[in-house]
Amino acid sequence: MRQWWVGRAGWSMRTWLGTVGALAVATLLLLALAYQFPLRAGLSTDGLGDQPFLGTTEALDSSATELGLLYPDEMDATGRRFRWTRGRALLAFPALGGGQGYRLTVTTEGWPADVLRRDLAQPLVHVLANGVPVGVFTPTSAIADYSLDLPADPQSTLTVDLRLADSPALTPPLTQTTAFNGTTLYPNDNRPLGLRLYGVALESAGGGFTMPDLATLAQALLAVVLVCLGVGPQRRRLGGWLAAGGLLGVGLALLVGLNRLWIAPILGLLLPLVGLLLLWRWRGPLLRWLADWQRRAVSSGAFSLGLAGAALLLLLLTAGPALVRAFDPGAIIVASLLGSLLLLVLLRWDDLNRTLDRLNRRL
Repeated sequence: MRQWWVGRAGWSMRTWLGTVGALAVATLLLLALAYQFPLRAGLSTDGLGDQPFLGTTEALDSSATELGLLYPDEMDATGRRFRWTRGRALLAFPALGGGQGYRLTVTTEGWPADVLRRDLAQPLVHVLANGVPVGVFTPTSAIADYSLDLPADPQSTLTVDLRLADSPALTPPLTQTTAFNGTTLYPNDNRPLGLRLYGVALESAGGGFTMPDLATLAQALLAVVLVCLGVGPQRRRLGGWLAAGGLLGVGLALLVGLNRLWIAPILGLLLPLVGLLLLWRWRGPLLRWLADWQRRAVSSGAFSLGLAGAALLLLLLTAGPALVRAFDPGAIIVASLLGSLLLLVLLRWDDLNRTLDRLNRRL
């Protein structure tokens, strides 16, 4: 392995590991420094990119209200997009960092003036940050901004919970939030509706130290190392892969410093892409290793017996309980399909081996 590495990469594995380690430390320091920049970011609930921070459904049952799910986005008379909430709206902002206070601004519109419900003109909106009540505001039937100060919290993820109630005294339980059904203009709208939510904004309100999100640091570090591993061994110069990993680390640090609201969703997309790059770069050695393992497995007499035993165990674990219980036809079909597939693999193992050999030569 070491000889193959040196012949392929052109430098020793120790040098490579030391350089990657230095790059990883530099990336961690840049990210920790970027977390100290004040956050000032906004999120428009217009259906164009707000999905990582909230859940949506058209269901009308009470569980959707208890989970704080919003309705799909709509358009008002002025052409501005929004989302209707129910009696509760839950928004989660991951990887913001811990120990920092924020000023939350909610852009919303309360109940319409022609609402059919007459016992309450407007609900009281109780705001909770990570489960702690932070304030109450009363919306109006016009679009307006409502700001509240959120205390510092050691958690990196900020969860904003908006609960509608008919009283400002106590935070309503999840099963006792309030909503309305129908207006004079749309009397047949039976959806439980709460607020027209147009967006939220967050702004750092304190100047203390912000604890970086450890999951974000680990994911960013993994992405940088995978880029170096995917690009590095294919080149004879350090500059190419070092520049790729360094630029990725700097880009992630800039994203955290400028608007870390999006660092978690972007890392969630970046890591699978980097993993695919790694598999593509190492496709030759991986296919050769798989073909070599197949040859050794086929030449071993115990392999067929072990594979048959594993197949039998899988069948028993998959369909055994259902077959014993009531001779479930679905379980019988699943067991038959699995048995046929495993039998096909056993009988055509040599053909599968030759197919992998041809694929390895072609790639």
